[in-house]
Amino acid sequence: MTEKQRFNRRFKQALNKANSKEHISTLTKIPVSILNTIWDKAYSTKINDKKLNRGTFAMSQVYQFVNSVSLGNVNQLYWKEYQQVKKAQQK
Repeated sequence: MTEKQRFNRRFKQALNKANSKEHISTLTKIPVSILNTIWDKAYSTKINDKKLNRGTFAMSQVYQFVNSVSLGNVNQLYWKEYQQVKKAQQK
């Protein structure tokens, strides 16, 4: 099962439904700026797999981050930024 399918199952959507970063942000309450940061960093990564393009890889990293936030296994690189944005929104 892919990260997108896990995400869609969690939010009771069709398994292969595509989601924009804005829609993911709406569902998860994770700011779009965080999702954009993850997408940009993943997009700039060099990929050696010819079957996978950079955009697809970047979106899979966004789904992976969102799924890991719900499980508590968050990439520490983005976690601090996520916490700062969340704290600023509460003020």
